[in-house]
Amino acid sequence: MSFYLGPTRPVTSLSTWEEVELAAQGGLLEENQWVELKKDLGPANKAVNTELAKDLASLSVDGGLLIFGVADDGTPVGCDAEAIIPRISQVAGHGITPALSPVIHNPIPHPEDPGKAVLIVAVPASPVGPHMVDDRYWGRSSHGKQVLSDPDVRRLLLLRAAAQEGFEDRLRALAADDPLDSRVVGGPENGHLYVLAEPLGPIPHPHPLSDADLLREQLRKVSPSGWRSGLEKCSSSGRDPDGAALVTIAEEVAADRERGLTFVSLKDDGRLVVVSGGATAVLPQRGGEHRGILIGLITRLTYQTLQLVRNLSLDAWGYQGPWQVGVLATDLRGLPPLLDALDSVGEYRAADYQRTIVTTPATWGGSGSADEAAEQLLSGFFRGLGIDGWSVDVMLRRHG
Repeated sequence: MSFYLGPTRPVTSLSTWEEVELAAQGGLLEENQWVELKKDLGPANKAVNTELAKDLASLSVDGGLLIFGVADDGTPVGCDAEAIIPRISQVAGHGITPALSPVIHNPIPHPEDPGKAVLIVAVPASPVGPHMVDDRYWGRSSHGKQVLSDPDVRRLLLLRAAAQEGFEDRLRALAADDPLDSRVVGGPENGHLYVLAEPLGPIPHPHPLSDADLLREQLRKVSPSGWRSGLEKCSSSGRDPDGAALVTIAEEVAADRERGLTFVSLKDDGRLVVVSGGATAVLPQRGGEHRGILIGLITRLTYQTLQLVRNLSLDAWGYQGPWQVGVLATDLRGLPPLLDALDSVGEYRAADYQRTIVTTPATWGGSGSADEAAEQLLSGFFRGLGIDGWSVDVMLRRHG
């Protein structure tokens, strides 16, 4: 797992004791606005728990790390991590207003003392912050935690509201200014899929965040799709003035190849946009040509986009915070899914399908699985097709 340790430090892997020691020797483990070090937590009393709550609340403004088992000079010494973990969860849930949900990573065991470990607690930038402890709001400076002034609180509340406001309008705007429209000779004929992902907290990383080589590198890590329009097949330049963009096919295509078009753009501010020309299509079926919904393609590209969000967030940037993710599939009304296994399923009754969620990739588990987030995004879509008993996993295995 990679972590952000501050603007003058590289994103650093801290998964083993050796990596923690190397980070310490390199001067990377020092307290600052994004990192708080503690040799141990201390006794379970009100004063210690209150200080812990203040640490957690202060880190939630911009996101950061609370690292136990490391001395003030950055030397890893270990602590009783198993005893600390339940106290962190309890304090985060009951000692802070609103409650926090920090990401408690697996302890990194001491190589010589099985009773000790380094424990890394990631506190994502909170979409509902700032947070209060002892009737005061807490933030951080380069010197550690501090009480926020009233102007600081008002500024943060306005920034949080602005980050979330209008997300669905921005998702809809993708359809109004579709980057694939000019790539289809004679104009588009299919319904399209749009996926928008925006980080809800600041990404403390050198700007701009967009980089074509980084995008290609992270695309290679997503699961192969089985569809010719999968994200991993985006390799040609998409020429986006707002960021790094790639497409599956560089030249203009005829309408019968529209479903093979996929566009992915990583914007300068960290937003991610994916557009597919194949939400619907005309395909040979039962001896003739039929227009229908490419439910397998929609499922796979949604899942792959979430994988890409996870890869960029955790591996490339060390950003542990939440994302807002939305899916929009257009021109669906009256169309059946184009899958032989779903002959008995009826037609979709709405013009479009749209769903948005807030999700934190750092909480998806050690495997980085996007299953649950994909299920949240697509469950209503499956229900609208009369297959609400199906899961994303089943759809990917049968039709991905």
